[in-house]
Amino acid sequence: MSKTIGIIGPTISGNKGAAAMFESAVFSLEQKYGSGNVKFYLFSYYYKRDKKLNKKDNVKVLSASPLYLALVIVPLSFLYMVLRWVYLHKLIFNKEIKAISKCDVMLDMGGISYVDGREKYLPFNIAIMLPAISMGIPLVKCAQAMGTFMGKINRFTAKCMLPTASVVVSRGHITTEHLETIGLKNYVEKADYAFVLPIEQHAIDSLSNIIKSSFFTSGGKIVGICPSSVIDNYCRKHSIDHIAIMQSFVDFLINKGYNVLILPHSILKDTNATKNNDFMVCKTIMKKYKNDKRVLFLEDDFDSQQLRYLISKCNFFVASRFHAMISSLATKVPTLVVGWSHKYQEVLAMFELEKYTMDYKRISVDSLIQNFEIVENDETSIKEKLDTFLPIVTRKSLDHVSIIDSLIK
Repeated sequence: MSKTIGIIGPTISGNKGAAAMFESAVFSLEQKYGSGNVKFYLFSYYYKRDKKLNKKDNVKVLSASPLYLALVIVPLSFLYMVLRWVYLHKLIFNKEIKAISKCDVMLDMGGISYVDGREKYLPFNIAIMLPAISMGIPLVKCAQAMGTFMGKINRFTAKCMLPTASVVVSRGHITTEHLETIGLKNYVEKADYAFVLPIEQHAIDSLSNIIKSSFFTSGGKIVGICPSSVIDNYCRKHSIDHIAIMQSFVDFLINKGYNVLILPHSILKDTNATKNNDFMVCKTIMKKYKNDKRVLFLEDDFDSQQLRYLISKCNFFVASRFHAMISSLATKVPTLVVGWSHKYQEVLAMFELEKYTMDYKRISVDSLIQNFEIVENDETSIKEKLDTFLPIVTRKSLDHVSIIDSLIK
């Protein structure tokens, strides 16, 4: 019997970490049911971009921009609920509402939600849950970071909304501790869904010319760097010159004999907006190295599998984007993380590697170099831990499939 899965929260374009979660869900559920037996609706806030990028025949992209969600989908989902009592719900002809009504289950892949200090995102956190809840569709909040819940508005909203999901998946022990402070019962602790993302042959073949270039074939060790516009914006608010620090760090790596790969993991090249877009940060860092063959800035809009393959070619990795870190861990590359949330630490803790992260507030040239040298010195033990724990973490990621399947049945 054919299954229909709704996915809301992620996009194919922009943040390739969100795309990695989406693709992981599609891949793993196709493995479970067969590609011909499962259909997906992706409710995207980059509808036009994602519709062009979608390559899957069994995926249909529909609109779910914040404004459209608030003004159209959410109100109509409530109307659907009311009309269903008098058997008139089929009078709603909106294509998004019709698609939701056909879903066996809805997957909320917001990534991070209901967090103190991020109250401006609460309307979106709520809006992506409401349609499924209103229309009686089982809802899984796939593995994501949540909490703390100290703020009154955030705590109240989380206590109202999270119990309405069929299952809330905590992405690690810190989120679990936060969820317990609000008395949540309908949660399980698993691993980020993107750990199951494959690197298929088409992704490898598409990068053959790049991988054959002298940058990768010269025999020199490669350090990959994934800066983040989020970190850059936070640094600006604290009068930290993030760009200058990263340039000095690149200078340090070059002087040590490394080749440096600068890789945006969120990219929207047709805009100067910084949301879901690391392109301008990377480009600004790269200005200093235009004629330096030891530094490679890959400007193309790669998909999540291509990015994971490129990251796998690095000897070390310095990540600020969360899912760039997921890809480096998934491909067993020793990694230093510069983060802004507990979401990094709780995932690294699954590998006993949480000591290799630093908060952006402590970033400086000296601290970055010092922490990178610790990763260098611990390379062997880090790889041993990645070898030991990756199969366990991947199985916890794949548990999403059994959770989803149990709700469909």
